[in-house]
Amino acid sequence: MNINLEKLVFLEMTNNQMALLPNKDYYETFKALSENEKKYFGSLSRQIHNIWTHINTQSIPNVFTKQADTIVEYHECVEKVDQLILKCHYDYGTTLKRTMNEKLKEAIIKFLGRDFYDNNFE
Repeated sequence: MNINLEKLVFLEMTNNQMALLPNKDYYETFKALSENEKKYFGSLSRQIHNIWTHINTQSIPNVFTKQADTIVEYHECVEKVDQLILKCHYDYGTTLKRTMNEKLKEAIIKFLGRDFYDNNFE
């Protein structure tokens, strides 16, 4: 698997979660993908958005019934999640919620650097 594709999925998930990531890194990583990887990423991006929307929306009587509060619950109860999204969740601690855990902190530092983490989260 292309490390740029994994990095881009991480950036997409973290950007949905924190909305603080630098666009320059995102676009440079996207440009490094092959055409097939860009198409694949498009489907992953839509799935990430659907998961984020589901787990961050409250139930609305007669309109929407929330069935999952986590990515894993979404995978088990709503719709199967692509393995790359699950990998980023497990490996890097991405949750698609506005939370920070130690795994996510380490991944942000790994992909974006200590200075970026310190400037945005410390």
